[in-house]
Amino acid sequence: TLEGEVSAYIPTNVISITDGQIYLQPELKNAGVLPAVDVGISVSRVGGNAQIKAMKNKFVAGGLKLALAQFRELEAFAQLGTDLDAATQRQLDRGYRMVEILKQKQFKPMKVIDQVMILFAGTRGYLDKVDRNQVAVWEEQFLQFMGEQKGDVREMLVKSKALNAEIETALKAAIVAKTARDSGLVVSPEQVLVTNGGKQAVYQSFAALLDPGDEVLLPTPYWTTYPEAIRLAGGVPVEVFADENAGYLVSVEQLEAARTERTKVLLFCSPSNPTGAVYPPEQVRAIGQWALAHGLWVVTDEIYEHLVYDDARFVSMPVEVPELAERCVVLNGVAKTYAMTGWRVGWMIGPRDVIKAATNLQSHLTSNVSNVSQRAALAALGGDLSAVSAMRAAFDRRRRTITAMLNEIDGVVCPAPTGAFYVYPSVHGVLGKTIRGRTPTTSAELAALLLDEVEVAVVPGEAFGPSGYLRLSYALSDADLTEGVGRIQRLLAEAR
Repeated sequence: TLEGEVSAYIPTNVISITDGQIYLQPELKNAGVLPAVDVGISVSRVGGNAQIKAMKNKFVAGGLKLALAQFRELEAFAQLGTDLDAATQRQLDRGYRMVEILKQKQFKPMKVIDQVMILFAGTRGYLDKVDRNQVAVWEEQFLQFMGEQKGDVREMLVKSKALNAEIETALKAAIVAKTARDSGLVVSPEQVLVTNGGKQAVYQSFAALLDPGDEVLLPTPYWTTYPEAIRLAGGVPVEVFADENAGYLVSVEQLEAARTERTKVLLFCSPSNPTGAVYPPEQVRAIGQWALAHGLWVVTDEIYEHLVYDDARFVSMPVEVPELAERCVVLNGVAKTYAMTGWRVGWMIGPRDVIKAATNLQSHLTSNVSNVSQRAALAALGGDLSAVSAMRAAFDRRRRTITAMLNEIDGVVCPAPTGAFYVYPSVHGVLGKTIRGRTPTTSAELAALLLDEVEVAVVPGEAFGPSGYLRLSYALSDADLTEGVGRIQRLLAEAR
């Protein structure tokens, strides 16, 4: 560890290591011996444990071990800087001169050793124990080592950049192959941008497409991030609501009724979060042809593409309407299909100019995705889908269970979802009834009641559009699902 590498030669009564920072102990800091020196040293600027170990080995060979060992014998550190004798003051000045030499050589990662040099140079009695000629030898070795490390750091940076490019190129190629395999959409690597999760892809799509005041048609219920990303990009979300009677699927007629001269983009998500609804191929085709006829852009979120059930079939809009491909941005990622939410790898696919604009934006926001995460995503995309099939079978079993249990509750209507891993029941029939002395009139109030009384967490419809609905996920164990919905059943049975 960092602490082990450093404290092996500098005792803990001299320094402390906290949150990746090396500090003087408070009594030394407060003594005022280093008034012109920053006492916090970033470990990242040192280059990590390997760099510290290399420094330690070099200086041990040059005699620094002897100098640092004196720390173990010295006492009364808190008195430093209060009554320095002339000899010690000269040595302190020498320590500061060493720092100036380091600055002139422009070797920034040596901040830790700067501090060490000043500490032992300013310590009372140090000149009595170390030969001045030996100090001169150390200085020469110090500068030689500094030059060697500067070259090593430069080489390391070059290798790191090359590794970034290699991994990203490989992942883009895998995304191209996966997209052709799974949806039939054929694209080139230049049309792909790898993002830090799907949310970044959502925001950057709107940031690249929208001008201030542009309207985005937003089928509702919607994923809660969509309207916020649209607003953040300067756009105006226009909700187009389809309730449970329509299977939560908006129609072309509804979209046309909401279209204005400011409409620029249609957001499309199938399978849907939060409802689990899946648009049939003919409806996807009709909506795509309508968007094409009116010169609209389409941002289509396909992250749940492999999670469909019964007779539902996922289709990609730019495949169903090829002429729309030049005005379509496809969003996807590894979070849902491969259960890799925490790895934060998503992507956007679109026309080259849109991807170029989004790439420029991302270069200032976050730069590339972590190489470790990209490696993991590369392994996922390159494997078979057998694990996905097993996961889908488990989801299907839980989907049937949760839908049946919710529909047993008076006042609850739960359409059977055909995609994703959510149910979106209507609870209008429960609102306004009294349960344990409380009368919820909104789904937000009902969600709070469920949490307070039976400790079951659900998301109210207000997060996704109109009130009167709840979203429940069945991405959990069969036992927990049955227990949780059972608690809801027993509580709502008390409604009067």
